Amino acid sequence: MSNQSEIEMSKWDIETLSKDEHWPFEISPPDTKTFDVISVGHAVVDIMINTTDEQLSLITNSKGTMQLADSPKIGEEFVSKLITANSDLEITRTSGGSAGNTTYTLAKLGLRVGFLGTVLNDELGNLYVNGLRDSSVTCFFEPKEVDEILTIETSSLEAIPDLATGRCNVFITPDKDRTMLTYLGASSYFDLQDIDNLDISQSQLLYLEGYLFDSKNGAGVLMKSVDIANITGTIVSLSLSDPFVVERYKDLIAELIEDRKITLLFGNLSEAQILCGYDELPKIVEYFSDKRQLAVITNGSKGSYCIYDNKVCYCPAIDTVDVVDTTGAGDIFASGVIFGCLRGYAISKSLELGTLLAKEVIEHIGPRPASNPELLVKQAGFEV
Repeated sequence: MSNQSEIEMSKWDIETLSKDEHWPFEISPPDTKTFDVISVGHAVVDIMINTTDEQLSLITNSKGTMQLADSPKIGEEFVSKLITANSDLEITRTSGGSAGNTTYTLAKLGLRVGFLGTVLNDELGNLYVNGLRDSSVTCFFEPKEVDEILTIETSSLEAIPDLATGRCNVFITPDKDRTMLTYLGASSYFDLQDIDNLDISQSQLLYLEGYLFDSKNGAGVLMKSVDIANITGTIVSLSLSDPFVVERYKDLIAELIEDRKITLLFGNLSEAQILCGYDELPKIVEYFSDKRQLAVITNGSKGSYCIYDNKVCYCPAIDTVDVVDTTGAGDIFASGVIFGCLRGYAISKSLELGTLLAKEVIEHIGPRPASNPELLVKQAGFEV
């Protein structure tokens, strides 16, 4: 390990993984599968808005949090207030969603990927689907009409007011902090039959976002997907997604871990602390090791850790003075780690890949790489 890694790990009495240690699970040969990765998540469009702390205070006192809205009009009203305060407000729209961001980047890295989500047949819904298809992602869904959504969840239009494609308003302040207002909309109306139409057995890895726990049928879709993957021998990877998600569904996530249904868990330090009930890294390592859970934990500018069998592989962050927007950093980091894993890289090299890609995405506005990820990886000396 590097000297910086050794200095970081010397803070705790924790044994380190060898830099040559490989992932401790079997990966099916790619020529035996149709896909490298199939992902399931909320299909939402990210609406990125640069604003000031003063302007942000006009719409919320909860800076740095993610709140859910039950109507798209709430976000539209917020943006309208900000435009009134600043007519030159910079607004960028892009296909997003946690698993969507990871899937997009994996496709750009050359992997064979597919994505399942739900959008309405409206402007943002078609923008989302076309964005994925243009990026060589196989879409396992088409934009739905309102009537199709109604047959899934309800028999009354009144039960789903203002239904629209999901969107996440991301308000970015000068300190690069993000305050999010998310309207899940159509993205939360999964049809369980859509999972039946997926052949999860034809993928090396199934990637799921924790945000699914928060949607109408998302938890059922997640649990059913995990069960199918476990039966068919597909690797299961789950992103914890958000501290509030972990707080709300801690017991359910812990049950999945206890039953050893998740092969590879992603989360940041805050999420891991809530899940484990401990603040210090040694206790977190002990928790995951006792559960025999392989976990990759990020800690922002302080680097990342892979925890396995009472050992830790530490990867320092790459210094940058150009942090513009941290939206999607965790999603893109996960794509690098997954790519490294499926391409046979050691754990340490996989973390380095994730760190490299995450550095690129925080240097511009938007949750997805602006540069060609495949070229970036090649220039860094990795084989693709």
